[in-house]
Amino acid sequence: MQTADGRHADAAWWYPQPPASAIDRVGKDFSGYVGFDTKVTVS
Repeated sequence: MQTADGRHADAAWWYPQPPASAIDRVGKDFSGYVGFDTKVTVS
């Protein structure tokens, strides 16, 4: 993944306190979950 800081082989993120609007869209509290970029592949 290309970012302003350079290229990253793996990309993941998490939301310790997701916005209420995001929880409403997802339908449940997803704090503590880790999200991965689907464009990054593991070889």
